[in-house]
Amino acid sequence: MSSDDDTLFDKILPFDNMEGEAAAVLGRFVKYVRSLHAVASDLGRPRTLLQWIETLRTIQRDFFKTSKEVAMEYNSIGKVIDPLEKIDKHSGYTD
Repeated sequence: MSSDDDTLFDKILPFDNMEGEAAAVLGRFVKYVRSLHAVASDLGRPRTLLQWIETLRTIQRDFFKTSKEVAMEYNSIGKVIDPLEKIDKHSGYTD
């Protein structure tokens, strides 16, 4: 089916040029958006501080690439999360 005539197929407009690397990029983008949506949906539930620390570290690991080019920025995120452990220890809160 050609996308030149703007005919919908099952309520979807076909795009003939979606192949090879373009399809792979789209697939990675869809995976990223789904992961982001799942995290955003989960952020509303209550957590202890230790659970928040774990959640934030998981987000950092899953959504931020570690490389020499962005090492300073990646470490800056960790520097915000790390003090939360000290706060948790000093709070005296237990489950």
